[in-house]
Amino acid sequence: SLKNNAVIKTGEPALEILMTDKIEVITSTRKYFSEKIIIAVPVGVLQAKKNNKSFIHFPALLNEYIKAAKQIGNGGVIKFLLEFDEAFWLQEEFLKDKKVSAPSYIFSDEIIPTWWTQFPSTVPLLTGWLAGPKSNQMKSFSTKKFESIMLASLSSILSVNKNELKKKLLNYKIMNWIDEPHI
Repeated sequence: SLKNNAVIKTGEPALEILMTDKIEVITSTRKYFSEKIIIAVPVGVLQAKKNNKSFIHFPALLNEYIKAAKQIGNGGVIKFLLEFDEAFWLQEEFLKDKKVSAPSYIFSDEIIPTWWTQFPSTVPLLTGWLAGPKSNQMKSFSTKKFESIMLASLSSILSVNKNELKKKLLNYKIMNWIDEPHI
């Protein structure tokens, strides 16, 4: 509970918001009543069609806002977080060999074209970003397929053998936001 008896609820997707003398929010598990509400949802939720499980039925007074939101272009994103045993891309020997300075953002023509490091921090984490039509074409790929693609992309970008990368890789997480109904 927050100041002024405000409450933030998570893990209960909103299904409908009604406005009579009070505001009524119907979620997947219960109803809430309030005098005020802050609505903060991704554009994709505002653009959802009625048969989509992320659809929220809003009061008619918001129709113009919903209509405007439906005209905003947005696309899918798949984000990759890769944790390595060390930030080898920042090591002096690696940088000298590749004839580059310490990278922060990396842009390429690879399948996963955009990457960033934590530079100037030496945290051994690389973040990959795949957006637009290509991400929609790949939204149903398996974790193994994504692993192969991310390692191949980085192998090409960093000029490091794919098997060497795999040995250095401690952990990874793939956030396929296209597959998340409430995003």
